[in-house]
Amino acid sequence: MKIFSKVVSALYACHTNKLGKILYRDIKPRNVFLDNDNNVKLWDFGLSLMLNKDMIFAYSNVGTPYYMSPEQVDENKFNKKSDI
Repeated sequence: MKIFSKVVSALYACHTNKLGKILYRDIKPRNVFLDNDNNVKLWDFGLSLMLNKDMIFAYSNVGTPYYMSPEQVDENKFNKKSDI
């Protein structure tokens, strides 16, 4: 539960970034690391997307198929809720 809450905190930091909301779009076990002190590290922002202040939704079809949100699989627009 501790690791899960830290991953959610990392996503929250992405979603509330002052420069623009970052949609991570590739949450999977392979992209979550623990350091020597058991701190959670979220990495590989290669598929992430930054929304500017005027954008509410994004539209693209990239990601790891088994971990893509239903909105992305159906090729619909999506927002930060799709990261969860």
